[in-house]
Amino acid sequence: MLFLLGFLGCITKTVDRLTIDQILKDGQTIPDTRKVCALGESLSHILLATGTPEKNANLALIIGNGTAAICAQKEAWEQELLAEKMKRNLPLDVGYRIAEIKDAKIQAERWHGLAAQRFYRSFKYAEKEYGVLGEDCPKIKEKDEPAYFVALISGVFAVLHDKSSGGQVGVSLELLPKIARASECLNSEKWWNVPSTLQAGIWATIPGLTPEGVLPWDVMMTEAAKGADSGVRVAWAVAALLANNAGKEELLEKVLIAHGDNLGMVEPNKNWAFFDKFAFEVSLQQSDMLWMQEVGYRTPKFGTLPEEDVENIIPDDGEDPFGADPFQ
Repeated sequence: MLFLLGFLGCITKTVDRLTIDQILKDGQTIPDTRKVCALGESLSHILLATGTPEKNANLALIIGNGTAAICAQKEAWEQELLAEKMKRNLPLDVGYRIAEIKDAKIQAERWHGLAAQRFYRSFKYAEKEYGVLGEDCPKIKEKDEPAYFVALISGVFAVLHDKSSGGQVGVSLELLPKIARASECLNSEKWWNVPSTLQAGIWATIPGLTPEGVLPWDVMMTEAAKGADSGVRVAWAVAALLANNAGKEELLEKVLIAHGDNLGMVEPNKNWAFFDKFAFEVSLQQSDMLWMQEVGYRTPKFGTLPEEDVENIIPDDGEDPFGADPFQ
């Protein structure tokens, strides 16, 4: 039995290192979030199977659960957009239309719950590896920093998705102050100013955290702008989510415009293409909801805002409105 446990422990360590040193290293260069989330869904079960009750491939499970959560997140956001589209575009004087909207909202809540569960697991595996985050900074090997970084992002997403699910998982808001403190354990400039953006956004979100004399929303915007010049725009995505969660629509619009402008000025960092594409999709979702609520369709060009006076695109002369793209 001792031999078997030792053998499994050896396998666990090998799988952990293989995931971080090879799979993550190669995967972060692929700008295809669908492929990465599918890999995370399949990888998590394999990682658990190679572990023991005492020892799991914690670093690999941070990545596996964090990326698997992206699949559920996509589904949740798609159902939200569907519900909003039906509210905006379909006549509500027919009973089944209201039922369809309600069904889409229920579906969205279920997917948000699954996303919250997976993101939260990612964060908890980081605590299994390093101890309680937000206290003393753990010793993090440089090659393991990506896993720690993913854990911080996952913790924030777990809180936000659980809120959208109606609290299905029970992720405490107390997680956010922990993440604000834990973000100081990474070199913010090295990690595209995401840790400092996270910290400032959380300060602004949770009363009583902001240091005296600091304007947290301003700090968040400044840090996100600095990080975007790296070609990895995760900080803008974080800023968009936190601004939206706080109901700061004007600030959210500024974030989306800035993110869009930066895409036209700075090429993506190919070494971290996955993270930049993921950030784009997060911000695009926030933009799509603004457009859907205002005019009934998604963002035609990222970085632009819906106009309140958009007219029906069907022309008075009876010509086919779909004969040419009205947005080109």
